[in-house]
Amino acid sequence: LALLLEKENIEVILTRIDDSPTSTLQHKVSIIQKEQPDLFMSIHMNSNAGTPAEGIENFYNTKISGSKIFANTIQTTLIEAFPGHKNRGIKDVRQREQKERIIERRKESCT
Repeated sequence: LALLLEKENIEVILTRIDDSPTSTLQHKVSIIQKEQPDLFMSIHMNSNAGTPAEGIENFYNTKISGSKIFANTIQTTLIEAFPGHKNRGIKDVRQREQKERIIERRKESCT
């Protein structure tokens, strides 16, 4: 996708290019704050077979105009390209951030 966008002279900023867990949510947020993108989308092709997380989902940021429309277009295209994958839909990234904060707080209270 990044290569296709770049061919159209669209600057793409990737927060990671592989499955390494080195890119934390805070790292991604700092990139977004620094770069001030015109669009934002986080594509997840989860391969956790048999788990609730299995499937394709996209996160967008409602604070960045056009991100939801773009995420929906990409989600539809990916589901058509990978018909065997579960469609987990598009979600506002702020919902994910809230869930991760709750999980982090729970982890902190357990230690």
